[in-house]
Amino acid sequence: MLPKTMKAAVLHGIGDVRIEKRPVPKPRAGEALVRVRAVGVCGSEIHYYREGRIGDAVIKEPVIPGHEFSGEVAALGSGVRGLEVGQRVSVEPGKPCWKCEHCAEGRYHVCRDMTFCGTPPNDGAYREYLAWPARLCFPLPRGVSLGAGAMMEPAAVGFQAVKVAPIQLGDTVLVIGCGSIGLVTIQAALLAGASRVIATDVLDYRLKVARSIGADKTLNPKRANVVEKVLELTGGRGVDVAYEAFGSTATYQEAIDAVRPGGRVGLIGIPAEDELPIGFHSARRREVHIQMVRRFVHQHDRLIRMLAAKKLSLDYLVTHRFKLDRIEDAFKLVQDYGDGVIKALITL
Repeated sequence: MLPKTMKAAVLHGIGDVRIEKRPVPKPRAGEALVRVRAVGVCGSEIHYYREGRIGDAVIKEPVIPGHEFSGEVAALGSGVRGLEVGQRVSVEPGKPCWKCEHCAEGRYHVCRDMTFCGTPPNDGAYREYLAWPARLCFPLPRGVSLGAGAMMEPAAVGFQAVKVAPIQLGDTVLVIGCGSIGLVTIQAALLAGASRVIATDVLDYRLKVARSIGADKTLNPKRANVVEKVLELTGGRGVDVAYEAFGSTATYQEAIDAVRPGGRVGLIGIPAEDELPIGFHSARRREVHIQMVRRFVHQHDRLIRMLAAKKLSLDYLVTHRFKLDRIEDAFKLVQDYGDGVIKALITL
Protein backbone atom coordinates (compact mmCIF):
# COMPACT_ATOMS: atom_id res chain seq x y z
CA MET A 1 0.00 0.00 0.00
CA LEU A 2 1.48 3.31 -1.07
CA PRO A 3 1.32 6.28 1.29
CA LYS A 4 -0.70 9.33 0.32
CA THR A 5 1.97 11.86 1.22
CA MET A 6 5.73 12.01 1.07
CA LYS A 7 8.62 14.16 2.26
CA ALA A 8 10.27 16.50 -0.24
CA ALA A 9 13.06 19.07 -0.08
CA VAL A 10 11.65 22.26 -1.61
CA LEU A 11 13.84 25.19 -2.63
CA HIS A 12 11.91 28.45 -2.16
CA GLY A 13 14.74 30.80 -3.07
CA ILE A 14 18.38 31.56 -2.41
CA GLY A 15 19.51 29.66 0.70
CA ASP A 16 15.94 28.67 1.55
CA VAL A 17 15.35 24.91 1.38
CA ARG A 18 12.51 23.35 3.41
CA ILE A 19 11.35 19.80 4.09
CA GLU A 20 7.66 19.68 3.23
CA LYS A 21 4.84 17.20 2.75
CA ARG A 22 3.68 16.63 -0.81
CA PRO A 23 1.15 14.20 -2.27
CA VAL A 24 2.56 10.98 -3.70
CA PRO A 25 2.08 11.15 -7.50
CA LYS A 26 0.25 8.48 -9.45
CA PRO A 27 1.96 7.03 -12.53
CA ARG A 28 0.21 7.76 -15.80
CA ALA A 29 0.23 5.52 -18.87
CA GLY A 30 3.80 4.64 -19.77
CA GLU A 31 5.19 5.84 -16.45
CA ALA A 32 6.79 4.15 -13.46
CA LEU A 33 6.44 5.42 -9.92
CA VAL A 34 9.96 5.34 -8.50
CA ARG A 35 10.60 5.09 -4.76
CA VAL A 36 13.66 7.33 -4.71
CA ARG A 37 16.55 5.86 -2.71
CA ALA A 38 19.66 7.85 -3.65
CA VAL A 39 20.18 11.30 -5.18
CA GLY A 40 23.50 13.01 -5.86
CA VAL A 41 24.24 16.65 -5.06
CA CYS A 42 25.42 18.22 -8.30
CA GLY A 43 27.00 21.62 -8.81
CA SER A 44 23.78 22.73 -10.51
CA GLU A 45 21.85 22.25 -7.26
CA ILE A 46 24.45 24.38 -5.51
CA HIS A 47 23.99 27.16 -8.09
CA TYR A 48 20.24 27.14 -7.50
CA TYR A 49 20.72 27.09 -3.72
CA ARG A 50 23.38 29.81 -3.71
CA GLU A 51 22.35 32.04 -6.62
CA GLY A 52 18.78 31.02 -7.45
CA ARG A 53 19.58 30.44 -11.11
CA ILE A 54 21.75 28.87 -13.79
CA GLY A 55 21.79 31.19 -16.80
CA ASP A 56 18.20 31.78 -17.83
CA ALA A 57 16.87 28.94 -15.64
CA VAL A 58 15.64 30.94 -12.65
CA ILE A 59 13.74 29.86 -9.53
CA LYS A 60 10.56 31.94 -9.70
CA GLU A 61 8.43 29.67 -7.54
CA PRO A 62 9.19 26.83 -5.10
CA VAL A 63 10.80 23.83 -6.82
CA ILE A 64 12.13 20.42 -5.78
CA PRO A 65 15.74 20.12 -7.08
CA GLY A 66 17.73 16.95 -7.78
CA HIS A 67 18.40 14.97 -10.94
CA GLU A 68 21.07 12.29 -10.28
CA PHE A 69 19.01 9.46 -8.84
CA SER A 70 18.18 5.82 -8.50
CA GLY A 71 15.47 3.92 -6.67
CA GLU A 72 12.96 1.10 -6.76
CA VAL A 73 9.85 0.70 -8.89
CA ALA A 74 6.87 1.20 -6.56
CA ALA A 75 4.03 1.09 -9.11
CA LEU A 76 3.50 1.00 -12.86
CA GLY A 77 1.14 2.91 -15.09
CA SER A 78 -0.77 1.20 -17.87
CA GLY A 79 1.08 -0.09 -20.89
CA VAL A 80 4.48 -0.45 -19.22
CA ARG A 81 6.53 -3.47 -20.27
CA GLY A 82 9.97 -4.58 -19.14
CA LEU A 83 9.78 -3.30 -15.56
CA GLU A 84 8.51 -4.94 -12.39
CA VAL A 85 7.47 -3.56 -9.03
CA GLY A 86 10.40 -3.83 -6.63
CA GLN A 87 13.01 -3.63 -9.37
CA ARG A 88 15.98 -1.33 -8.71
CA VAL A 89 16.52 1.28 -11.42
CA SER A 90 18.79 4.13 -12.45
CA VAL A 91 16.78 6.99 -13.92
CA GLU A 92 17.73 9.18 -16.87
CA PRO A 93 16.58 12.67 -15.83
CA GLY A 94 15.98 14.34 -19.21
CA LYS A 95 12.52 13.78 -20.70
CA PRO A 96 12.43 14.67 -24.43
CA CYS A 97 9.34 15.09 -26.59
CA TRP A 98 10.17 11.94 -28.66
CA LYS A 99 8.48 13.61 -31.67
CA CYS A 100 10.81 16.27 -33.10
CA GLU A 101 13.44 15.73 -35.80
CA HIS A 102 16.24 15.58 -33.22
CA CYS A 103 14.48 12.83 -31.26
CA ALA A 104 13.72 10.98 -34.51
CA GLU A 105 17.43 11.13 -35.38
CA GLY A 106 18.32 9.64 -31.98
CA ARG A 107 19.75 12.93 -30.70
CA TYR A 108 17.10 13.44 -28.05
CA HIS A 109 19.57 15.19 -25.73
CA VAL A 110 19.24 18.35 -27.87
CA CYS A 111 15.44 18.22 -28.01
CA ARG A 112 14.19 21.79 -27.68
CA ASP A 113 11.19 20.64 -25.66
CA MET A 114 13.29 18.68 -23.16
CA THR A 115 11.90 18.58 -19.61
CA PHE A 116 14.80 18.14 -17.23
CA CYS A 117 14.25 16.82 -13.73
CA GLY A 118 14.93 19.49 -11.09
CA THR A 119 15.38 22.39 -13.52
CA PRO A 120 12.86 25.16 -12.75
CA PRO A 121 9.93 24.97 -13.05
CA ASN A 122 10.16 21.15 -13.14
CA ASP A 123 10.29 19.33 -9.81
CA GLY A 124 13.17 16.95 -9.29
CA ALA A 125 14.21 13.97 -7.21
CA TYR A 126 14.80 15.23 -3.65
CA ARG A 127 11.59 13.50 -2.59
CA GLU A 128 10.45 10.04 -1.68
CA TYR A 129 8.44 9.25 -4.82
CA LEU A 130 8.62 10.43 -8.42
CA ALA A 131 6.63 9.39 -11.50
CA TRP A 132 8.78 9.23 -14.63
CA PRO A 133 8.61 7.67 -18.12
CA ALA A 134 9.32 3.95 -17.79
CA ARG A 135 11.53 4.01 -20.90
CA LEU A 136 13.93 6.24 -18.95
CA CYS A 137 14.17 3.82 -15.99
CA PHE A 138 17.01 1.33 -16.44
CA PRO A 139 17.10 -1.86 -14.34
CA LEU A 140 20.20 -2.30 -12.21
CA PRO A 141 21.68 -5.82 -12.16
CA ARG A 142 22.64 -7.55 -8.94
CA GLY A 143 25.96 -6.27 -7.71
CA VAL A 144 25.47 -2.71 -8.98
CA SER A 145 24.67 -0.45 -6.03
CA LEU A 146 22.00 2.22 -5.82
CA GLY A 147 24.83 4.68 -5.22
CA ALA A 148 26.40 3.72 -8.54
CA GLY A 149 22.94 3.96 -10.10
CA ALA A 150 22.67 7.56 -8.92
CA MET A 151 26.13 8.30 -10.31
CA MET A 152 25.10 7.09 -13.75
CA GLU A 153 24.03 10.60 -14.78
CA PRO A 154 27.38 12.38 -14.20
CA ALA A 155 29.18 9.30 -15.52
CA ALA A 156 27.15 9.45 -18.73
CA VAL A 157 28.34 13.02 -19.32
CA GLY A 158 31.99 11.94 -19.13
CA PHE A 159 31.43 9.08 -21.56
CA GLN A 160 29.46 11.35 -23.88
CA ALA A 161 32.43 13.72 -24.00
CA VAL A 162 34.73 10.92 -25.13
CA LYS A 163 32.12 9.84 -27.68
CA VAL A 164 31.75 13.24 -29.36
CA ALA A 165 35.40 14.34 -29.00
CA PRO A 166 36.84 10.89 -29.68
CA ILE A 167 40.16 9.36 -28.73
CA GLN A 168 42.31 7.27 -31.03
CA LEU A 169 44.32 4.38 -29.62
CA GLY A 170 47.49 5.71 -28.06
CA ASP A 171 46.36 9.33 -27.80
CA THR A 172 47.59 11.60 -25.03
CA VAL A 173 44.77 13.30 -23.12
CA LEU A 174 44.33 16.27 -20.80
CA VAL A 175 41.38 16.45 -18.38
CA ILE A 176 40.84 19.83 -16.73
CA GLY A 177 38.78 19.60 -13.54
CA CYS A 178 38.54 16.49 -11.37
CA GLY A 179 35.05 16.68 -9.98
CA SER A 180 32.84 13.66 -10.55
CA ILE A 181 32.44 14.29 -14.30
CA GLY A 182 36.14 14.96 -14.83
CA LEU A 183 37.08 11.82 -12.92
CA VAL A 184 34.76 9.65 -15.00
CA THR A 185 36.12 11.32 -18.13
CA ILE A 186 39.55 10.04 -17.09
CA GLN A 187 38.12 6.53 -16.82
CA ALA A 188 36.36 6.86 -20.18
CA ALA A 189 39.54 8.12 -21.83
CA LEU A 190 41.58 5.19 -20.56
CA LEU A 191 38.91 2.71 -21.61
CA ALA A 192 38.88 4.32 -25.07
CA GLY A 193 42.62 3.68 -25.47
CA ALA A 194 44.42 6.77 -24.19
CA SER A 195 48.07 5.99 -23.56
CA ARG A 196 48.54 8.83 -21.11
CA VAL A 197 46.19 11.09 -19.14
CA ILE A 198 47.22 14.37 -17.53
CA ALA A 199 44.68 15.74 -15.04
CA THR A 200 44.40 19.15 -13.38
CA ASP A 201 42.51 20.56 -10.41
CA VAL A 202 43.02 23.23 -7.76
CA LEU A 203 42.17 20.71 -5.01
CA ASP A 204 44.99 18.30 -4.19
CA TYR A 205 42.67 15.68 -2.72
CA ARG A 206 40.89 15.41 -6.07
CA LEU A 207 44.22 14.99 -7.84
CA LYS A 208 44.99 12.10 -5.48
CA VAL A 209 41.75 10.42 -6.56
CA ALA A 210 42.62 11.09 -10.21
CA ARG A 211 45.93 9.29 -9.78
CA SER A 212 44.20 6.38 -8.05
CA ILE A 213 42.00 5.75 -11.10
CA GLY A 214 44.80 5.94 -13.63
CA ALA A 215 45.88 9.53 -14.35
CA ASP A 216 49.59 9.42 -15.16
CA LYS A 217 50.38 13.00 -14.19
CA THR A 218 48.46 15.57 -12.15
CA LEU A 219 48.90 19.33 -12.07
CA ASN A 220 47.59 21.98 -9.69
CA PRO A 221 47.24 25.28 -11.60
CA LYS A 222 47.91 27.15 -8.38
CA ARG A 223 51.47 25.87 -8.55
CA ALA A 224 52.10 25.27 -12.24
CA ASN A 225 51.30 26.85 -15.58
CA VAL A 226 49.15 24.11 -17.08
CA VAL A 227 49.80 24.83 -20.76
CA GLU A 228 53.56 25.21 -20.30
CA LYS A 229 53.75 22.01 -18.27
CA VAL A 230 51.64 20.05 -20.75
CA LEU A 231 53.86 21.16 -23.61
CA GLU A 232 56.92 20.18 -21.58
CA LEU A 233 55.45 16.76 -20.81
CA THR A 234 54.63 16.15 -24.48
CA GLY A 235 57.92 17.35 -25.93
CA GLY A 236 56.38 20.61 -27.16
CA ARG A 237 53.73 18.80 -29.19
CA GLY A 238 50.64 19.20 -27.03
CA VAL A 239 48.03 16.56 -26.19
CA ASP A 240 45.84 14.93 -28.81
CA VAL A 241 42.61 15.58 -26.92
CA ALA A 242 41.71 17.92 -24.07
CA TYR A 243 38.50 17.78 -22.04
CA GLU A 244 37.46 20.84 -20.03
CA ALA A 245 35.28 19.85 -17.06
CA PHE A 246 35.44 22.96 -14.87
CA GLY A 247 33.73 25.79 -16.74
CA SER A 248 35.63 29.09 -16.89
CA THR A 249 37.27 31.36 -19.45
CA ALA A 250 40.74 30.46 -18.15
CA THR A 251 40.21 26.69 -18.32
CA TYR A 252 38.52 26.83 -21.73
CA GLN A 253 41.61 28.66 -22.99
CA GLU A 254 43.95 26.17 -21.31
CA ALA A 255 42.21 23.28 -23.07
CA ILE A 256 42.46 24.99 -26.46
CA ASP A 257 46.09 26.03 -26.00
CA ALA A 258 47.23 22.62 -24.71
CA VAL A 259 46.26 20.55 -27.78
CA ARG A 260 48.47 19.84 -30.77
CA PRO A 261 47.71 21.22 -34.25
CA GLY A 262 44.62 19.38 -35.45
CA GLY A 263 43.86 18.28 -31.90
CA ARG A 264 40.40 17.94 -30.38
CA VAL A 265 38.82 19.80 -27.46
CA GLY A 266 35.67 18.68 -25.64
CA LEU A 267 34.04 21.47 -23.65
CA ILE A 268 32.04 19.90 -20.82
CA GLY A 269 32.08 22.55 -18.08
CA ILE A 270 29.31 25.17 -17.92
CA PRO A 271 30.62 28.70 -17.28
CA ALA A 272 28.55 31.27 -15.43
CA GLU A 273 28.90 33.76 -18.28
CA ASP A 274 27.05 33.45 -21.59
CA GLU A 275 29.88 35.03 -23.61
CA LEU A 276 33.55 34.16 -23.10
CA PRO A 277 36.61 35.93 -24.55
CA ILE A 278 38.49 33.02 -26.09
CA GLY A 279 41.68 33.44 -28.13
CA PHE A 280 40.61 32.70 -31.70
CA HIS A 281 43.60 32.98 -34.02
CA SER A 282 45.87 30.45 -32.33
CA ALA A 283 43.10 27.85 -32.46
CA ARG A 284 42.34 28.76 -36.10
CA ARG A 285 45.95 28.52 -37.19
CA ARG A 286 46.28 25.09 -35.60
CA GLU A 287 42.87 23.95 -36.93
CA VAL A 288 41.78 22.87 -33.46
CA HIS A 289 38.51 20.93 -33.43
CA ILE A 290 36.28 22.33 -30.65
CA GLN A 291 33.29 20.20 -29.65
CA MET A 292 30.55 21.27 -27.23
CA VAL A 293 29.28 18.50 -24.96
CA ARG A 294 25.54 18.58 -24.23
CA ARG A 295 24.59 16.18 -21.46
CA PHE A 296 24.47 12.70 -23.04
CA VAL A 297 22.47 10.38 -25.25
CA HIS A 298 22.07 6.56 -25.21
CA GLN A 299 24.60 6.03 -22.42
CA HIS A 300 22.77 4.38 -19.50
CA ASP A 301 22.45 0.91 -21.02
CA ARG A 302 26.11 0.69 -21.97
CA LEU A 303 27.31 2.04 -18.62
CA ILE A 304 25.19 -0.51 -16.77
CA ARG A 305 26.74 -3.26 -18.88
CA MET A 306 30.20 -1.92 -18.05
CA LEU A 307 29.39 -1.85 -14.33
CA ALA A 308 27.94 -5.36 -14.40
CA ALA A 309 31.06 -6.64 -16.17
CA LYS A 310 33.25 -4.83 -13.59
CA LYS A 311 34.97 -2.87 -16.35
CA LEU A 312 33.90 0.37 -14.66
CA SER A 313 33.55 1.55 -11.07
CA LEU A 314 31.47 4.49 -9.83
CA ASP A 315 31.05 3.78 -6.11
CA TYR A 316 34.31 5.58 -5.31
CA LEU A 317 32.68 8.89 -6.33
CA VAL A 318 30.35 8.81 -3.31
CA THR A 319 32.32 10.15 -0.36
CA HIS A 320 29.48 11.42 1.88
CA ARG A 321 25.89 10.41 2.61
CA PHE A 322 23.10 12.46 4.17
CA LYS A 323 19.45 11.83 4.96
CA LEU A 324 16.91 14.12 3.32
CA ASP A 325 16.39 16.07 6.55
CA ARG A 326 20.07 17.10 6.39
CA ILE A 327 20.08 18.21 2.77
CA GLU A 328 21.20 21.73 3.68
CA ASP A 329 24.27 20.28 5.40
CA ALA A 330 25.02 18.40 2.19
CA PHE A 331 24.64 21.56 0.12
CA LYS A 332 27.00 23.49 2.38
CA LEU A 333 29.59 20.71 2.37
CA VAL A 334 29.61 20.56 -1.41
CA GLN A 335 29.66 24.32 -1.96
CA ASP A 336 32.61 24.67 0.45
CA TYR A 337 34.47 21.61 -0.93
CA GLY A 338 34.63 20.38 2.65
CA ASP A 339 36.06 17.19 4.10
CA GLY A 340 37.45 15.82 0.83
CA VAL A 341 34.03 15.63 -0.82
CA ILE A 342 33.76 14.30 -4.34
CA LYS A 343 30.07 13.55 -4.38
CA ALA A 344 27.53 13.82 -1.56
CA LEU A 345 24.56 11.48 -1.78
CA ILE A 346 21.11 12.06 -0.31
CA THR A 347 19.68 8.71 0.82
CA LEU A 348 15.98 8.13 1.45
